[in-house]
Amino acid sequence: MLLRTFYFLSLLSCSTLIFAESKQKTIIELDEYIITASRSEQKLMESSPSVSLWKKEDLDNYILSNISDFLWLEAGNFIIPNGGIGKSTSLFTRGSESNHTSILLNGRRLPSGFSGQHDLGLLNFVNIGATEYVRGDSSSLYAGALGGVINLRSLTPKINILKKVNEEIEIQYGSNSYENINYGYTFNDSDIIFSSGIEHLVSDGFQYNSDFKRLSHNLYFDYKLNDFLNLDFQLFSYSTKLGVIGNTNFPPNSEERNNTTAWLVSPGINFKNSENSNIRVVASKSLNELEAFYVTRFDNNFTAYTPKDNGYDLYDNRDKIYKENVKNIEAFWEFRGNKINNILGFLLDKRDYIVNPYDGIENQNNQSSVFSFNTNSIFFQTIYENIRGSIFKLGIRHDDYDKFFGYGNVGNFEISHPLDFSNNFRLFFKASFGRVPPDINSLTQFDNFGLLSFDLETLRSQEIGFKKLFDENEIGLVCFFNEIFNLADSSYDQNWNAVYSLVDTEQNGFEAYIKGLSLDNKLNYTFSYSYLDAKIVNGLYFGGFSGTDGQRLIRRPKHKIVASVVWEPSKRYNLGINCIAGLNREDSVGYRFEDLIVVRIFGRYAWNKDSSLFFRVENVSDKIYEYTSGFPAPPRQYYLGIEKKF
Repeated sequence: MLLRTFYFLSLLSCSTLIFAESKQKTIIELDEYIITASRSEQKLMESSPSVSLWKKEDLDNYILSNISDFLWLEAGNFIIPNGGIGKSTSLFTRGSESNHTSILLNGRRLPSGFSGQHDLGLLNFVNIGATEYVRGDSSSLYAGALGGVINLRSLTPKINILKKVNEEIEIQYGSNSYENINYGYTFNDSDIIFSSGIEHLVSDGFQYNSDFKRLSHNLYFDYKLNDFLNLDFQLFSYSTKLGVIGNTNFPPNSEERNNTTAWLVSPGINFKNSENSNIRVVASKSLNELEAFYVTRFDNNFTAYTPKDNGYDLYDNRDKIYKENVKNIEAFWEFRGNKINNILGFLLDKRDYIVNPYDGIENQNNQSSVFSFNTNSIFFQTIYENIRGSIFKLGIRHDDYDKFFGYGNVGNFEISHPLDFSNNFRLFFKASFGRVPPDINSLTQFDNFGLLSFDLETLRSQEIGFKKLFDENEIGLVCFFNEIFNLADSSYDQNWNAVYSLVDTEQNGFEAYIKGLSLDNKLNYTFSYSYLDAKIVNGLYFGGFSGTDGQRLIRRPKHKIVASVVWEPSKRYNLGINCIAGLNREDSVGYRFEDLIVVRIFGRYAWNKDSSLFFRVENVSDKIYEYTSGFPAPPRQYYLGIEKKF
């Protein structure tokens, strides 16, 4: 009911703002700067080669619809989807754990989900104007981001006095009864920026019990009260229904169903008290609720509960409702001087994790549990630029966790130095120390977790690299050396009870890329290569089933290659191809996978300035790979869509 109210309010807001349309085209564009890596505006060239920026035109040209599609094309990570669209998806940034990469929306942390990572399979690009991806430890500014941080920036239209309203509708159909309809709306004038997007998606999936339905919404509002005060508001939500087939190595097929409801509500205020000082305060409340159940206990429409049947005892330990409830307030003061920029901030965060039996009936195998903890944080960052153009960045943070985790101090030091007078060739170095509580999903499996003493997961990291611009092209290289200690894991005692244990790991590697334009700016190309040597230094990974001392960390290939080309001979059409390869792949002990090479093609044709037709073909070679044992990737898939602007 709450989600439906959100959608109604969004549509009502759109209808009240839709006045005085002009037939002239609105130009939507974003400046070439990033904000995630430093929490303040920074020129893209001055950022590390570990930072990527994708603007809306990039996302449109590549015909990307889900966050995981974008991440496939990025260096320094590997994606493990457990099946087709909507399924649980793991992200290993530089070999770190999935829960070590934080996902933000306009700086607000999105609900994180219940599979040890954000619900990557459920997140889309509706109403997104840009995406920033910072690989490497960012925990001094964003608590818990040992692996990196992804910040989705809502669409913010450029002020256009000739046309204040812009609308867009996109309809797409494809294989396995795929249907995707989304509507976008933006409004702008000198004081107000408003953008909203709604998406409806359905698919039957390519396997038994793998259908997927999603209704999602993203609304952003910014109001300039005067020259000193700005108010903004973020609303984000999705509701999904998903069939989960499970591991195909262990028949019979699973009949599990997952229903997820998630939302984020976040008002913010920015007060500019002088030319060199401003204060930012953001309050957020989010909820993620997952209903996981088996259809043997429900009618054919998965709606009505049926009495206990002969199979009840087989399923009474599986049907659960998981809730993550997060409330926080964050504030920081940014104050600037001559060649120096400082940020001082604090965070108050309260988290509740609740697990209940689906039918509310507890038994010895299915108990309710509540896990809560608060975090109080203070952080500081200073950025200084000297007369030679060198940039020094220092960040420190103190996190005070109540109950189980104690406190942690983290920090980083970064230097960027120009190697030429034009600032088109820069050298970067970064060293960091990060700490974060263990993943809650790893802890709640222990019946006695309230009696355990937990260590904070700890990272030590160094990276060095360079970035160089020449003409319309850019080349970059970054080498990294990471150690992660005290990873929370489980082993098993002689009675097969879960026992809390710790694992130490090491990740070393490098990322290299070259990208740019050629053939009179008609050919846009990107080529990247990532090398990763990730291994277990001490302990039993997943109880030893996935490795022990000296063995490789699973699901992290040593080599990843991405090659993309988009040819745009005219403004009316373009054609593109992506090739993604994962080489030298290893799964759990005893499983060595074949090299993975996936090709997709895509294109767009515009018959006028406001209407276009587009297509994409996924897995062109129709090669059925397993990303992890028992979870195959989809076969060749075809999609065709149309976009209309008003």
